[in-house]
Amino acid sequence: MRQDLLGNGLIAPDDLALYKTTSSASDAADEISHFYANYRSQRYVDGRLVIRVRKAPTEEQVADLNERFADIVAKGMIEVIDPTPAEIKDGDSLNDSRVAFHFNRRSYGRLRRFVDNLNALVEPQPVVHPPPTFNV
Repeated sequence: MRQDLLGNGLIAPDDLALYKTTSSASDAADEISHFYANYRSQRYVDGRLVIRVRKAPTEEQVADLNERFADIVAKGMIEVIDPTPAEIKDGDSLNDSRVAFHFNRRSYGRLRRFVDNLNALVEPQPVVHPPPTFNV
């Protein structure tokens, strides 16, 4: 990936955030747990990407996100919103908070960084790992 795709300019450096390689089940579990620390789900509604989160960012945090991630916003601003009429009709994650914006639909590595920033807004939950197996 780094040599062939990034080295030849076929992907952006942030695209490397779209995957993680590990040989450790514990590291894989930690990565998944971190990804869902605050993030819940997403869908497009009326051209906007609506990201559902456990805890919405504050006004100050939204201002910071708008400054740092303006490059992935096609128009308008990143904002905290209430459930949309389409989501209400579908009963879609109505208890979650929402962040929405017109995503440029090309900077997916940067979108992953955006989600990582949303996840950093909450206190990490402890990860419980199963005990190692043993042979009798």
